[in-house]
Amino acid sequence: MAPSPKEDNISKLEPDDDGSWIDEQLLQQVLDEKAIIVNIDVKRATGKGDNYLSLIYRTYVKYRLPESDDVHSKDLVVKGFPPGEFMQNYIDETGVFKREISVYNDVLPKLYAFADSRLGSGSFKKFSPAFYETSREDILILEDLKPQGFVMASRKNRLDYPHAKLIIQNLARFHALSFVYSECYPEFLSDFVDSLFGEMNRKRLEMFMPSLLKGITDTVRKWEGFGEIASKLDRLLDTFVDRIINVNNPTDAFVNVLIHGDCWVNNILFNYSEAGVPKDMRFVDFQIARKTSPAIELQYFLFTSLRNQVRIDHFEDLLREYCEVFATYAKKLGYTGTVFTYEDLQKEINRTLFFGLSSAMTTMAAVLAEPEDAPDMENITEEGMTNGDQVDIFVKMYESPLFRDAFENLLPYFDKQGVLD
Repeated sequence: MAPSPKEDNISKLEPDDDGSWIDEQLLQQVLDEKAIIVNIDVKRATGKGDNYLSLIYRTYVKYRLPESDDVHSKDLVVKGFPPGEFMQNYIDETGVFKREISVYNDVLPKLYAFADSRLGSGSFKKFSPAFYETSREDILILEDLKPQGFVMASRKNRLDYPHAKLIIQNLARFHALSFVYSECYPEFLSDFVDSLFGEMNRKRLEMFMPSLLKGITDTVRKWEGFGEIASKLDRLLDTFVDRIINVNNPTDAFVNVLIHGDCWVNNILFNYSEAGVPKDMRFVDFQIARKTSPAIELQYFLFTSLRNQVRIDHFEDLLREYCEVFATYAKKLGYTGTVFTYEDLQKEINRTLFFGLSSAMTTMAAVLAEPEDAPDMENITEEGMTNGDQVDIFVKMYESPLFRDAFENLLPYFDKQGVLD
């Protein structure tokens, strides 16, 4: 797709942007080429703290075709760059929008077609919404799944076991499919090795981490009985970024797959039975999809989005479910080799546990923050992050009672496992 003209680039968005740039010229690209647009209704779909790498709009389009008075409609989700120069530059430099478009437009269609060829057409249930290609590289248009009954769960309540099990099953299907496809086409994931947690983003990680670590260490030190752990957190600064990058690198010691990369509660939509039980789900937001160990995905999800007791009671159950579904689907897709055992996965979880800690410190804190305490990314500056002047932006979310309840529960576990050493 060709880059959008400079004057049309939506990086000019202001914090109170109303989505007026979502116009006929843009939407015509996703409708019948002869369609005559009758009405466009645009509303912001997310609030503060719900999404940091984009602004999301629900867009309802009414249109008719020539020589007919019948009015048709289409429900869409439109994603654009967030406001704020720092975040816009960050997204532009890291290429996360282009990556997500590549996933929807190229990667997922290949995976779905491969699954159909191996399992029979329509046998593999898709785990993502439909994508509409446009000429723009700075926006993304998807089908709106809300009319089909798909909704987000509560990020502050986090997820119970039925939700978690359904997600684990679908992660295993997704990972197994990408693994078997990569075995057939080894160059498949060559463009997905580096990421926001890789060398390409070292400068930004080194910019953010001092403020984040100072904010959380100062907070934890106030908690009774956590003085020694706070000191250990403080000492992580010198090696934190290196450890994040190293643990995220693909390794030949375990299988590598395409991971979603940002699998937390707000990036998953659920469909429920009449009894309120989750029966289906879809992943959204593939901006930081990458090639790495599936344990990285599991760390991120398990330590950001589960209720405390669910993680305590069902951690092993979820890992065993993942192993079983992965092996089953790999075999169905024609893989004749031996995949990992539960014991193999447990060792890989232990090896990558540092990413579980870093995910809890960052993503889980944002998950549990009150909207008024969520980081104000619009006003972040590179200078303020580098010199530490903007550490207070993050301290508020660390002072959340919900975060304290969750992190007080987790820190002794990470300490016992040696992750803080």
